Amino acid sequence: MPRQAAVQTIAPAGEASLCQALIRDMPAMVHSIDAGGVIVDVSQKWLEILGYSRSEVIGRKSVEFLTEESRAYAVENVLPEFFRSGRCVDVPYQVVAKDGRILDVLLSATCVRGADGQVLRSIAMMQDVTARKRAERRLDAAKAYAENLLHTANVLVVELDPQGRVCRLNRALEQLLDCAAADLAGADWFRTVSPPEQYAGIRDRLARMLRTGDGDRFESHLVTPAGGERQVVWRSSPAIEGERVVGTLCVGVDVTEQRRAEARLAVSEQALREAQSVAQIGSWVRDYRSGELHWSDEMFRILGFEPTQARPSMGAFLAAVHPDDRGEVEQAHRQALANHRPCDLRHRLLLPDGTLKYVHQRAEVCFAGGGRPERVVGVLQDVTMTVLQELALQQSEELFRTVADYTYDWEYWQGRQREMLYISPSCERVTGYSQIEFVRDPDLIRRIVHPDDRARFDAHLCEFECAHDLQIEFRIVTKRGEERWISHGCRPVVAKDGRRNGRRVNNRDITELKAAELRAHQLAYYDALTGLPNRRLLTDRLGQAIPLAVRQQRPLALMFIDLDRFKQVNDVHGHDVGDALLVEVGRRFADCLRTSDTVARTGGDEFIVLLPEIADPEHAAAVAGKLLAALRSPVTCGDASFAVSASIGVALLAAGSRDDSSGLMKKADSAMYAAKQAGRGCYRIDGG
Repeated sequence: MPRQAAVQTIAPAGEASLCQALIRDMPAMVHSIDAGGVIVDVSQKWLEILGYSRSEVIGRKSVEFLTEESRAYAVENVLPEFFRSGRCVDVPYQVVAKDGRILDVLLSATCVRGADGQVLRSIAMMQDVTARKRAERRLDAAKAYAENLLHTANVLVVELDPQGRVCRLNRALEQLLDCAAADLAGADWFRTVSPPEQYAGIRDRLARMLRTGDGDRFESHLVTPAGGERQVVWRSSPAIEGERVVGTLCVGVDVTEQRRAEARLAVSEQALREAQSVAQIGSWVRDYRSGELHWSDEMFRILGFEPTQARPSMGAFLAAVHPDDRGEVEQAHRQALANHRPCDLRHRLLLPDGTLKYVHQRAEVCFAGGGRPERVVGVLQDVTMTVLQELALQQSEELFRTVADYTYDWEYWQGRQREMLYISPSCERVTGYSQIEFVRDPDLIRRIVHPDDRARFDAHLCEFECAHDLQIEFRIVTKRGEERWISHGCRPVVAKDGRRNGRRVNNRDITELKAAELRAHQLAYYDALTGLPNRRLLTDRLGQAIPLAVRQQRPLALMFIDLDRFKQVNDVHGHDVGDALLVEVGRRFADCLRTSDTVARTGGDEFIVLLPEIADPEHAAAVAGKLLAALRSPVTCGDASFAVSASIGVALLAAGSRDDSSGLMKKADSAMYAAKQAGRGCYRIDGG
């Protein structure tokens, strides 16, 4: 009997263990809950899919893993019926994974009851149908979109059965015909709306499309019930269900007005050709989508081509541009694209027979949505006679005016091609290069710009193309290798007709001014003895660091450092030795810190260290230890050697602290005095 009792006691535990093993090893999402809805076990697959660990799941109610809507549905509807009937099948729920993903599942479950009929536990299996649900929603949305498009599209849509009878029309077609779809239901569509002479051909096309399954496109007349006639381009395709053709879907576009416009356009194009010939203005259109380029007849004539003997191309046009002007023309086109502004310039043409022409070109880029260029439309006018009459007088007047306006510093005038038209003799005093060197090599001006400033100078040149007076400061490297600071001001040279003829530049040597500014900055913000930041710069950095630390919720540390018994060094060895000692101590402190930290000398033998970004208070203690350790090796100043120590007070700005700069300094100062009272040569951290 004792042996039998032992077996009865062990058996339930063995069954439970076997059940647990079965649940956990199931290759599906399975979980078991007790009568209170608390999860007692889950399969490994359940945990893998939802991303939880077993300890995060066991002991929690199963409804906690449902969305709010699914949880309400389970508590109010599913669970009461489940515990009554003992089973449920394919209940749709939404489950929340640990990473926030929402999964659609179908849950089926069964109850395990005791001998008294009470529910002991239940076992549930969930099937992940997220992908299927998502596909169903997309399909429903696509169907709704297609149906809405059918009825609201601004094209003509008619659905026919295999015999060509009307099944339905969309609203646009009803409005065109001025009748309801019900009035035409079952009617032979193309017999009803096609002219008699076109009906047989259209019926043959429809039969061939249904037989081959290939879509078709054709244009035909459409006769309305009121006797009106429209021109429509149709695109028809078979309607298929499964593998069976059940009819035809015809989509049409009313091109009546387009065809009328095309006829009017043919007349106006002839008039335009005649007008362009009289005005000596050629036109061109470039389509970026197709890559096609169209020239008018007058455009061919200006470029020296016969329309029947040449094919329009940008290569042919650029080949006709004077070699000295080609770069400017290409740049103007690029800027029109980049800046979304018209291209407007005069330049020369050099034709194969040696003829030189002056032309005025204007082009404007048309952009599609998203800023993508769609096409460019341009005109080219032959202005040779006008330019030849004005050129000599205009250039002499502009040269005189430019030289007269600028007679000091280093001056120069660059033409439209950046050629050097004038440069003052002072260029050699400032740069070391002579006038002739700049005239022979116009790019020399850019090359002498300091490499670190050259990108900014190039950007300035690009900006000048779109602006008027500009000012910039940069460095140059002279012929002797010296660095000089230049204040560079430029303005456009504008002709009487508003065209730009280059730019006039004034360069002033401001090297001495820059040096004075640097010295003033050093005196204002740095200690004259050690070269370390002074109290003013430290206060400025601390004022910036405190708000940043508060926003980022990261601690900040401020250290007051006082050298122990420094007065004795000055008294015994003199101030020169004391100053050398301070310089060495400052250097050692700086070597212990990061580039983002600050060590400042604020007066006498006092130093302050700012640690703006520390991970935790222990970091500040570690830095204080490094600073003390840096002083352990003796400091040698001339013939004397000193053992130096310091007392350090540390104040911390913890998360949530409301201390300002003044409060933090007071705390660090107090902690420093505490370090001195503790025997010197140590640090103390403020406890407040």
